Amino acid sequence: MEDPEHPNISATLWRSMSDHDAKRFFLDSASQPALIWVDLDNLNLEQGAPIMAIELNGPEFIAGDVTDKLAQTSMITWM
Repeated sequence: MEDPEHPNISATLWRSMSDHDAKRFFLDSASQPALIWVDLDNLNLEQGAPIMAIELNGPEFIAGDVTDKLAQTSMITWM
């Protein structure tokens, strides 16, 4: 919702958490409330590795470990 007196405020769409010991990154979406996570030990984080993504607010309900559901994508153009 817009607030003309506070133009820089926006709705919270995501909540993120990380478990440094288990090397997992968690997300919680406001539109599909289910906890999802990626296991960082099972990702290629080397320089030059492909960019991986998943559509979280698509037609399919997603929950749990999504590491194996990530698909190669291109970099966001504004970056």
